[in-house]
Formats: sequence, C-alpha cells, structure tokens
Amino acid sequence: MLNKRYGFKSIDVIGLNPDHPEKDTLRQKFLAEHTHADFEVRFFVEGCGLFYLHANDKVYTLLCEKGDLISVPANTTHWFDMGTSPYFKCIRFFTTPEGWVLVTLQAVILLIDFLISILSLYRCLDTLRYY
Repeated sequence: MLNKRYGFKSIDVIGLNPDHPEKDTLRQKFLAEHTHADFEVRFFVEGCGLFYLHANDKVYTLLCEKGDLISVPANTTHWFDMGTSPYFKCIRFFTTPEGWVLVTLQAVILLIDFLISILSLYRCLDTLRYY
C-alpha cells in the first residue's frame, strides 16, 4: 500500500546489533545533523532508536520501536541515535532509485563556500576584462 501511494522506487533493510564491528562509526554517521531532499520513511521491524527532528527552532525526540512507521518531511534537519548498544532493524523506503542520500550541514557549508569562491573568481575576471 505504501509503495502504491507514494511511488517508492527502492527499499532496503538496515539493522545493527550490539556486536556489529562498525557500530561506533555508524552511530557517529547517523548522529550528524542532516537533511534529505526526499522525505524519509522508516518501518521498525525490530528493536528501537531515537529520531531527533529539528524544526522551527525546536528539537523533537521520537522513540521508534518495533511496529512503528516514521516519515520525516523532506529538508527537515534530523538525526538518529541508535545508542551505544544498538539493536534495531528498519525497512527504508525511497522515491528515488539511488536510495539514501545524506546531506550534512557541513557539506552544505562547503558547497556554499565553493560557490562563493567561484563567483568571486568570475567577478574578478569580469572586472579585469572591462578595465
């Protein structure tokens, strides 16, 4: 029913348990405040975790457990905390074939800095051409 209603193009399953060798690295990745251009839909098959939504200068915490379905609106700043001893399994739904694409605040800042430097370069070149 979800696929038909929202036109999902891909799905995957992500899960971690306390014995996963990269649990600390993955936790740090998901703890980074980020957005997605598409809305994010997750169904919790097992375990639990905390979603944090940063909206309108407030932070909302949602405990997601087995049987819960969460949808984070597109471009909503958020992060996920699986805890230091993670145990969860989620089905993730995507409207694009590429699936999960992370956009961190740091990446946006770097992109803006890059664009500003390019624009500054062109302004400088235009100035040199006309004088």
